[in-house]
Amino acid sequence: MCALLRKDEKVLIDKDIRKGLEPDYRKKLTVRIIAAIASFVASVVFSLALVIDLEKETALFKHGAWLFRLGAVICIIASIVCVICVLLIPRRQKEVTIIPNEADVEKYYSLEPFGMKCARYICTALVFAGGSTMVVLAFANKINAPQNPLFLVLSLVLFVPLALYFFSELAVATAPANPRIYLVYGTIGLFWFIATVANGYLDRTYPISSEYFIFGNVALITVMLYLTYEMKLRTSTPAPRARLAFLCIASIFNIGYTVGRIVMLVFGNSISLGDTAMITISLGFSVYLGARMFFYSED
Repeated sequence: MCALLRKDEKVLIDKDIRKGLEPDYRKKLTVRIIAAIASFVASVVFSLALVIDLEKETALFKHGAWLFRLGAVICIIASIVCVICVLLIPRRQKEVTIIPNEADVEKYYSLEPFGMKCARYICTALVFAGGSTMVVLAFANKINAPQNPLFLVLSLVLFVPLALYFFSELAVATAPANPRIYLVYGTIGLFWFIATVANGYLDRTYPISSEYFIFGNVALITVMLYLTYEMKLRTSTPAPRARLAFLCIASIFNIGYTVGRIVMLVFGNSISLGDTAMITISLGFSVYLGARMFFYSED
């Protein structure tokens, strides 16, 4: 029976290869579908929790946050399932790496699907919009400075290189001078996540025990980890399985939670202007991650 199953699997793999697809296309697509379903379920639960149970004055929950915690448990369990499924995908001896030189950077980005290009533009615009709003609010004293303002300053500055990482045209334009300039933007941009999470921890405007902000920081960290592995794609150690695992985790945590927060805004349960700006940035990440889930050409 096992031999028959292996033979059927080989037939499917050969069929995929003839179509120009990678050998493990179906397995990776299955993992992505699991992550997409989990994101949808989590978004429904988070929407209900944030609309019904969240007190916007304190950012705490009225009835023990059991519904919110259910959404968090869904995200954790779905992430574990996705990681296990990814580990079951056999590691190929020859892993694909993309290290473009100045001659083929433009070709690399020109081969991106149209949906992925649009997602990049949307993500860049939303990160710029949210980051710029945070700067305006800081100058207008609408954001309380934490005990150590260094992290606040870094979070207000580093959103710029982070946004530039998603804008592929800049990489193409600067390729003759520096073929890997997007790695520079991306690496610097990763420090935005660290500064933002640290700033949120030091900010005492709301209780440090607020699960609303704690989960928001966790979602940001998952996006940071995914982008780290996405950049590894352009190095000699691409780690495609780890990249797929963190893509699913980041999508589940970020998309589900962001949808819930947007629904919260629609129902008038806004926490603060600064939080709304952060939701805008998270929406940009969600669009980009969603596109990476299904408009991909390098996995």
